[in-house]
Amino acid sequence: MRSDHYKVAIIGGGVTGTALAYVLSKFTNIREVILLEKNPWVAEVNSHPLNNAQTSHDGSTETNYDLAHALKVKVSATALRHYVDSKHDLTLTRKVRRMVIAVTTEEVKKLKERYTEFKPYYPDLWYSSRRNLELIEPNLIKGRDSDKPVEAMGSDEGYIVNYQKLAEYLVEDAHKYNPQFRCLLDTPVEYVEKRNNCYIIKTPDECITADVVVFAAGPYSLFFAQKLGYGLEYGILSVAGSFYDAGHWLDNKVYRMQIEGRPFAEIHGDPDILDMAKTRFGPTTKVLPLMERHHYETFKDFMQLPLLRTLRGIASLFKILWKRKLIWYVFKNILFDKDPTFIKNILA
Repeated sequence: MRSDHYKVAIIGGGVTGTALAYVLSKFTNIREVILLEKNPWVAEVNSHPLNNAQTSHDGSTETNYDLAHALKVKVSATALRHYVDSKHDLTLTRKVRRMVIAVTTEEVKKLKERYTEFKPYYPDLWYSSRRNLELIEPNLIKGRDSDKPVEAMGSDEGYIVNYQKLAEYLVEDAHKYNPQFRCLLDTPVEYVEKRNNCYIIKTPDECITADVVVFAAGPYSLFFAQKLGYGLEYGILSVAGSFYDAGHWLDNKVYRMQIEGRPFAEIHGDPDILDMAKTRFGPTTKVLPLMERHHYETFKDFMQLPLLRTLRGIASLFKILWKRKLIWYVFKNILFDKDPTFIKNILA
C-alpha cells in the first residue's frame, strides 16, 4: 500500500475544499498539498447546482445580515466575482438583477431603513416603487391587491454561479500554480488519527500522512472532528432544501425579507444557471437524520453524532425549535416536501 506525506491534506472536494487548494497553490509556498474527494467528481453534494440557490451573496439584500456582517461577506464576494469574471464562461456565471421585496407596511419601513444604512457602502443598490417593479418584473405585481404595498431594494450586480463549475476551475488552477498538487477522486476516507504530531489518513488504496488536515466535508467535518476528540459537545442537524421548476416566471433573483429569528432561508425565485429560461422557487426546509440527502446509508453515521443519540442532544433540539417557534414551520415543510420512501430506505 502506497504511503505519502503532505504538508496539508484537504478532505472534501466541494467549492470550499477546492478553493482552499487554489489559495494554497497560488498564494503560498506550500507545495505538498492533497485533496481527497469520495465522489467520482468534485462538487457532487452541497456545491452541485441542483442543491443550492446558485447565488453569490454580498450581504446587501440578505436581510438577516446586519451591516457589520454584510461588509465582511462583501470582501469574499468581491474576490469571488473577480475570479469568475476572469473565466468569461457563461456556464459558470451570469449577471442579473437581484432584489428583496417588502410586502407589508412594516417590511417596507424596515427595507427603506436598510437602504438608507447600506447605500453608502453598496453604491450599486437601488430602491424601487411598485410602478417600477411592474416594468422590471411584471409577474411580481400581476394579480396583487393594489391596496397592499410592494416595494423592493436591489442591485444590477447580482451574480448567478454554478459552484460545481467553479470547483472544477479551482482544481484546474491549483494544478497550474502547483504541479505537485494532487486531487484524488473516488477516494473515501475510512478513518483519521493523530500520532506523533502527524495525522494518518486511511483510504481504501493508500495511507496518507499530513502535518495539517482540513475538513471541508459538510456534516462529515464534525463527524471526523469528534473521532479525533474535538467538538464533542456539539451536534448537527442536517437541513435539506428543495427547489421547484416553475418554467419561465422571473428574469431576476427575487427574495423575500427574512423573518427575524428564523435561521432558514426564506423562499425566493431564481433563474437557473443550467437553463436561464427556467425559474426555480425554493428552498423548502426539510430536516433529515442523514449526513447527505438521498444517501440513506449515511443514517448510521448521523446517529453517531450526539444530537439524537443522547438525551441532552434531543432536549437541546426541542428547546431550540420551541424557543424560536420553528416546530410548526419545520413540520409544514416536511409535509410539503414529503418523501414516501424515506422511512423505508432508512430501515432497509
